[in-house]
Amino acid sequence: SRKNDHGSNTNSNSNSAMFMLETEYNGDGAIAKALKHRFDDLPIHKICRYDHSSGHSSKIAIEKLKKAIDPSRARCNSIKTVESGRQCDFLGMTPLHILATTRSDKGNTKYDIELYKLLIKQYPENLITQDKCGALPILYAFWADAPQDIIQLFIDQHQTLFSNHEMNWQGMVETIGRAHYLPGRGASAALKCIKNVLHTHQVAFPQHCVDWENVVTEWAKEDTSRAIERNIPKFHRD
Repeated sequence: SRKNDHGSNTNSNSNSAMFMLETEYNGDGAIAKALKHRFDDLPIHKICRYDHSSGHSSKIAIEKLKKAIDPSRARCNSIKTVESGRQCDFLGMTPLHILATTRSDKGNTKYDIELYKLLIKQYPENLITQDKCGALPILYAFWADAPQDIIQLFIDQHQTLFSNHEMNWQGMVETIGRAHYLPGRGASAALKCIKNVLHTHQVAFPQHCVDWENVVTEWAKEDTSRAIERNIPKFHRD
């Protein structure tokens, strides 16, 4: 079930959320087993993952999504199909999480702002739904280095639809920082992402109170501990 407030294909470019899953499932093969039926009975998720990344044009994905979220456009649709967009997969991810993490089969991240607009209009609660790692869709957009117009859409919709909702900025920074320790995720990518998060908070959500000094201090302690445990360089400098 979802908490507010706060594909079988498992290759490296299929989902930028994989860095979070490694910790939860300990790399013991449980991820692959669970992903096999990840989108069963979740047609909206499937469109966001597969039709958006399979090499089809964005127009095809947009048309499929329009039909899926509007039963009047296709006789084969049902209320169950439409409502699946409000549901989460076994990782707690909404369709908006999936869209923000999806990359094409060629390894290129694909973005079409119309897809995001369609999802948010139909399922606005997706914006403030945390997955099981405590992450909002916007965090995955940051991590995937989404274009500024996509990030700005998230910002505008948060401010318009959920002005009283405070995002967990500390949790975002801590999660991104942990990504440095996983294979294929370097410190430079994590640092760039953290800078984008900090900038967005300062410019768009200054009213959200965050004790950044405490955040940095606690995160530095965790970074040191993990570096010693794994015998690798620290992410930060003392």
